Amino acid sequence: MSMRINLNRDWLLRGEELSCGPECAGTVLNREDGWLPADIPCDIRQPLLAAGLINEPLEGLNCFDSEWIERRSWWFLKRFTVDEAFLAGEQIELVLESLDYGADIFLNGQAAGFQLSAFYPFRKVVAQWLQPGENTLLVRLTTGLERVSAEDMQPYIMSSEEDRRPGRGDKRKGFLRKPQYSFGWDWNPRVATCGIMKDIWLESYRQATVRWIHVVTEKIGSGAVLSFQIEAENFHPFATREARLDLTVSLAGERIAAQSEPILLRSGLNRLTIRMHLADARLWWPNGMGGQPLYEADLALDTGGSAAD
Repeated sequence: MSMRINLNRDWLLRGEELSCGPECAGTVLNREDGWLPADIPCDIRQPLLAAGLINEPLEGLNCFDSEWIERRSWWFLKRFTVDEAFLAGEQIELVLESLDYGADIFLNGQAAGFQLSAFYPFRKVVAQWLQPGENTLLVRLTTGLERVSAEDMQPYIMSSEEDRRPGRGDKRKGFLRKPQYSFGWDWNPRVATCGIMKDIWLESYRQATVRWIHVVTEKIGSGAVLSFQIEAENFHPFATREARLDLTVSLAGERIAAQSEPILLRSGLNRLTIRMHLADARLWWPNGMGGQPLYEADLALDTGGSAAD
């Protein structure tokens, strides 16, 4: 069974000059004053509003008064502790589900990675940088516009809301993998921002884990044949590992099918398929034509008598 430490609470935020890049991480980390409290998920405007440093940008013309946000770099800082039991895992990963935008990530002063999209998670093996006791996680973000030059845009023709409504839109946004509407749309003013969305956690794994599962209905009649497509990872760097997949399907809290499959996990990622037959499968009907029963599937990966995931 994996162990997880949620890191969403008790962050600090500060702004620096836009020119203060990742090479300034050590200097920023040592600053004592000027930090604002924050919890994740959080964009930079929430702590600024709470501290009275900006006014609500969606009211009146306030959005123009806070455009200075776009000309700063923004730094999120989190201090947290881990114990020896957590560090004993075979693999420890740091996961930040959504970073907006152009994130530089530092763990205990070491550069842990860089993320250039808000639309997929940052995931990194970090055991080599963690230590028992207190640790620090520092994330640098910007709105991203400074990454796009006139030369980048020159070969392309792009439309923007600013062509019809001055002060809304920015053609540079098309080069950034982040929510486009934050630079202005027909329904909102320009409120460019950056921040950390969704959740952040550390996870310590033992032996193996299930990374992904997808269920496909292969046949349907009086019964149904389901195909469970599974991606499992064995963390041992070179050895195979005997394991067992235990699959159960329930409806309204009642278990209606169960199946166990012995498997042999190679080192690294393994792609597996389990097929299961459901007798008297209940169908999902459009609204007004019948019920919408929801089945629940539970998958457990067992490695040598202990549940790995």
